[in-house]
Amino acid sequence: MNSKVLQSFAAQDVEGRIALVEGLQGLASSKAADVLFTALGDPHWRVRKAAVEILIQSGAAAELLPGLVERLSDPENAGLRNAVLEVLVALGDRALPSVREALASPDPDVRLFACNILGQIRHPSSVQDLLKVVSDPDENVRTVAVENLGRFSTLEAQHALEGLLDSPDVSLKFLALEALALQGGHVPFASLERLAAHPILRKPVFEVMASGRYPEGLSLLAQGISDQGKSSREAALKAFCATVLAHREQLYERACALVREGMAESALARIQGALSSSDQSVRGAAVRILACSGKPQALDAILALGNDEGVFSALRESLEMLPPEAVSILLDRFDGLSPVAQVVAALAFGKTRCVAALPVLHRCLRSDFGHLLRAAAEAVGELSDERSTEDLVSLLEHPYPDVREAAVGALTRIAKSSVSAVLSRIGPVLDSPLAAARAAAVSVAGRVGTESGAVSRAILALGDPETEVRLAAAQALADSKVPSAATPLCRAIADEDPAVRRAVARGLGAFSGPEAVEALAIALKDPDLWVRCEAAASLGDIGGERALSLLEGVLSDKQAHPALLTRILEVLGQVALEKARQESLGLLSHPEPDVVLAALTVLGKEGKPDAQSARRIGALLSHEHWNVRAHAAALLGRVGTSEARGLIEARLSDERDPLVARSLAEALAQAGGE
Repeated sequence: MNSKVLQSFAAQDVEGRIALVEGLQGLASSKAADVLFTALGDPHWRVRKAAVEILIQSGAAAELLPGLVERLSDPENAGLRNAVLEVLVALGDRALPSVREALASPDPDVRLFACNILGQIRHPSSVQDLLKVVSDPDENVRTVAVENLGRFSTLEAQHALEGLLDSPDVSLKFLALEALALQGGHVPFASLERLAAHPILRKPVFEVMASGRYPEGLSLLAQGISDQGKSSREAALKAFCATVLAHREQLYERACALVREGMAESALARIQGALSSSDQSVRGAAVRILACSGKPQALDAILALGNDEGVFSALRESLEMLPPEAVSILLDRFDGLSPVAQVVAALAFGKTRCVAALPVLHRCLRSDFGHLLRAAAEAVGELSDERSTEDLVSLLEHPYPDVREAAVGALTRIAKSSVSAVLSRIGPVLDSPLAAARAAAVSVAGRVGTESGAVSRAILALGDPETEVRLAAAQALADSKVPSAATPLCRAIADEDPAVRRAVARGLGAFSGPEAVEALAIALKDPDLWVRCEAAASLGDIGGERALSLLEGVLSDKQAHPALLTRILEVLGQVALEKARQESLGLLSHPEPDVVLAALTVLGKEGKPDAQSARRIGALLSHEHWNVRAHAAALLGRVGTSEARGLIEARLSDERDPLVARSLAEALAQAGGE
């Protein structure tokens, strides 16, 4: 195009420039190049986006690629460089020859961009290209080359990165370790131990070890927790905890000994400082190690975290690691603690099975502080303390739901060894005028119902006038799996409240036999969609010819709700994959995209789709919904046949959506590599 056209383009407003770019669709690449390249550097992002889409949709003919790569060297226009990068990445392996040539550019910025593009396209052959660039004279280019090697999950990339660990260049070793950590690669521990001797490399060594796959490195990580450098210390904290959690039975006692006997007070102070880290995983690791130490100053830090929701889960888990002497300190100091600290201490008494704390916990069960009531209830449940039964039963009538829930859980645990003591005391609550209290008592009776009287009371509650109670009864009886509960639950599938029917449909999956199947057959026709979905899942759990035929019958119903069809495909994909595949082929033409996506997921499960499926999947490359086209492209890439490649190539030249175009390009690269 001549300069007049470019002048006309520049004179347009934003909408005019966008319209002009969109008008280039289908025009010969050589004629459109000048305007498209100009539009890629336009000041307005919408114009740049329009040019990017046109270039991706057209497949950017080969004669345009050198011009695109050349524009990576523009030092003044970041928008242009980023737009070019987006186009080249979306073009995938088509762009590889030109991008590889750019690695030899005299401009280091161009070489840097080329490395990023190769890393985002992730074609296996690019590993060797990037490996050559790690010796680039420009430090930034070397850095980006190694970082992008970490994007590849292949063994070749891992071995290439491991090879860099023998480089005399410390910075290169550092980058290689970071890339290996990102990749999740496994490096021989002997190599990591050697590299950790260099202070600069300790942080990335610990990041590699955060995979938890180095139980032999626990002592090294314990030393790292005491490092002076904050980043190294925090990396060691996370890796230490990940390793202990991954090898709990093997390493638990040793980990406790390393922390309690080998860690100086100054190191503990620095760990305590990590509680203010912005990294949630660092804070969680610090909590666990402080608890493991059991030192007085560590206890004070832990007790202050009772209201910290960000680490409360880690705090609860870590309390069982407290040594006996630390628990004794908590017990001696209990009355002088703040209410929040008392909550933490009460939980600790339960987690460490501290029988000596029972008198204190009994007092806590009469507290006015709801959080302390809940913690005390959990603790006496952990201790299976029968003497707490009466107080726990009284909490079934507490106004706070979480306190009632904790009491139910504790009574259920106590009933495992003292069922008669529990059942004899909840009787009056089963007749309480408060629906919430009756529901809580029914939950206990149903869950511990090894005696006919308890089961009968839970069954009787299925007829309670309050939905809350009937729901609790249905859930408890389903959880109990007591055979005598099957028939009453089957009858409850006709309950007037959909929430109860959902619980029944969900619970019947634990009861085999024709009665449960027929009740679920009724539930498959329930007016409530989610009852039908729960019934489908339970039929899958039960299995058998009758259950599966019911599910197949719904799949053939043209009036069935898409969400139900999707659920059934998921269920069949888990319990009868071949049947699911057969049914999925018929649903590829369903008008709802979610159903088609579920069918595609089934067809791609546990291996490649077969040739017949591939042809049907190929037809979806022109589906009106972008996500269906993208999913279909990904599956065809796994098929890897010349026919599949041809279907992908044919669609790539017409695809207008940049996300789908990228999926097509990635699928083409995968198909070509097989």
